[in-house]
Amino acid sequence: MTRLLHCSFILLICSILTACSPDGIDSNGKSVRFSQYHGKWLVVNYWSWWCKSCYQEIDELNTLTHNYGDDVAVLGVNPDGMARLAMAEFATRKHIDYVLLANNPGDRLGVGEVDHMPATFVFSPQRQLVAKLYGLQTADQLAEFMHLKPHQKAS
Repeated sequence: MTRLLHCSFILLICSILTACSPDGIDSNGKSVRFSQYHGKWLVVNYWSWWCKSCYQEIDELNTLTHNYGDDVAVLGVNPDGMARLAMAEFATRKHIDYVLLANNPGDRLGVGEVDHMPATFVFSPQRQLVAKLYGLQTADQLAEFMHLKPHQKAS
């Protein structure tokens, strides 16, 4: 009986630690939890430094962030193991306005290994994977897919 209680306690502690751990760390070293984007579409874009289309997508993902940021969150993932500080410097140099993760959340998101770049995974506000998109995506294509309307800026 004591052994059963001990095992149950260990399982409880492991569950708590897993629930408390972040889903990712951004390029600035801050914890990222997918729950912080509750109620928003989540666009997870896999990119690499050697991928020409990935560079073209940066402006599109910035546009998506600027025009639809109340309804969608964009996370960039570099699965090549780029160091966090190098990624932060890259984000500044390329004027990236969305979150870049310094780790690969593929297992947590249920997308597994990604070997084709760019790859974009779209999750509904309920966190259901609704699209796996490969190749260059535009802000308009993504917004249309999610049925988003641009927000009007106050003048």
